[in-house]
Amino acid sequence: MTTLNQVIRILENNYIDGYSSNAVQGILDKWATQKSSLLSLLRQNPAWNEQELCIVFPVTESREINTYAVTLHKQDIFGLAIDMLDSDNIRDFDHMLNTACSFGQFVNDKEMANEYKLAGIKCNVGQKVSKLINAICIKYGIDKHQDYNRVYAKIADALNPLSIDRKAVLSLHPGDFLLMSNQVDSDGFTSCHRLDDCHRAGTLSYMLDSTSIVFYTVKEDVTENYHMAKKLTRQMFFYEGGLLLQSRLYPRSKKEVSDMYRPLVQKAISDSVQRPNLWTLKREHADIMGYIKTYSGSLHYADYKSDSYNVTLSLIKDIDHAEEILIGHDSLCLSCGDFISDNDKLFCVCCDEDSEKYYCECCEEFQTEELNVVYGINDNNRYVCDSCLADFHKCEHCEIHYTEDLISYDNSDNGGLCEDCISQHYQYCYTCEIYILCYDEAGRSGKENKDGEFVCGDCMDDYSECSHCNEIHLHDEVKKDGIDKVLCADCFDSLYFLCTDCNTFLYYDTNAARLGKKKNDDEIICGNCLDAEVVSIV
Repeated sequence: MTTLNQVIRILENNYIDGYSSNAVQGILDKWATQKSSLLSLLRQNPAWNEQELCIVFPVTESREINTYAVTLHKQDIFGLAIDMLDSDNIRDFDHMLNTACSFGQFVNDKEMANEYKLAGIKCNVGQKVSKLINAICIKYGIDKHQDYNRVYAKIADALNPLSIDRKAVLSLHPGDFLLMSNQVDSDGFTSCHRLDDCHRAGTLSYMLDSTSIVFYTVKEDVTENYHMAKKLTRQMFFYEGGLLLQSRLYPRSKKEVSDMYRPLVQKAISDSVQRPNLWTLKREHADIMGYIKTYSGSLHYADYKSDSYNVTLSLIKDIDHAEEILIGHDSLCLSCGDFISDNDKLFCVCCDEDSEKYYCECCEEFQTEELNVVYGINDNNRYVCDSCLADFHKCEHCEIHYTEDLISYDNSDNGGLCEDCISQHYQYCYTCEIYILCYDEAGRSGKENKDGEFVCGDCMDDYSECSHCNEIHLHDEVKKDGIDKVLCADCFDSLYFLCTDCNTFLYYDTNAARLGKKKNDDEIICGNCLDAEVVSIV
């Protein structure tokens, strides 16, 4: 079966509709290009399996007590007891069962062992807890329940660690990336990179980068189609130029298990590069992060960035190392091959039937995020995506976007302003040609000139205020010399006159300003000069 057919079978088994064979083949072509260096490297390993696109190792694991399973199956036994015991006995049974399960694999409390003996239950220090639970159930008759043997076998198995022979797989097979967290069996693990979970696009992100390798274990009897087998454990490794990053272990991040897996991968890499299997190991999170870079736009869950998952970095000795490991890539649509924008999708927004789509009137493409409103004349608004929004004009005051017709710019380096904000919050200075912010009438800096044009506080330095009408005028438009006030031309002409004899400006309302005329009617003289010349009083 070709790799294309294998991938299509995976998609169909997981009820993924809408893919196209051409797009899937394009993705596989991209995978082959991106993984070409890793494929060339691992093909140098004598254990490389070209048909399966992986290296297989035998491995023996010592299974610890599964405390989660113990708790789960203890509840199952208690459920059988509820069917068979009255309230008094159920209380005693529950106490004895919980105490037994608290010991671990063996009874380790002499005092408690004696209490069991007093209750007529055989118990000794060092005895297996699974046997003690069976004795408790016999005491209360729970062993007579039709489901007892099945339920008891599960808790006994969870309480008794075993050495288990398995196969470990170091794989570049596209199917292993797609199924990195998918399991069919009820006891298989899962994670967010499941094909129906929140980071499903991350499977394609890992598949299409140049550094990711899937490491996992399967049952010993698996001999082919490893990518289709149930993964018992799974861990991502990343390799680039002598740097080997070991990420989080699933389903449980146990240091001792990770420490057992790492030498297998180190040996596979060192054999491939034909170097001694000598490595420098880094465990400190701060040291490791300096070597890691996540591809911008990738949609996988970057669990290797956490300092809680026993992440390690190995540097092979006697080799020039790469500066960093680049992890992730753009995820491509299974239908058209275009970029996927959502981490919980396997299709782009145009091809995904379940996506709520928004049509951008600017770039004329569908988007998954709600669009932005750009306001236009006569409510002729436009709806555009975040990328296109930058092509429109934003009011610097209200930060709303408008078409160019509704934004005004002044002579400054400031941004534009919309008509509403200008009318409510700004005055336009006709001198410097800049919009000046004002919060209310009383707080405005500057004044209006005689033509009703606003002049800002800074430009007021070029103006003088008439002390009579309080209007402002340019300095060369006011009269200050020869009088004790600053007056505009109109106010000066209406309040003062020039005596043509003494050449003095006089205010009309003073006694000294008694008016008279010379023979020439255009010449006005003050009262003092009038007395001196003995002329008629006008």
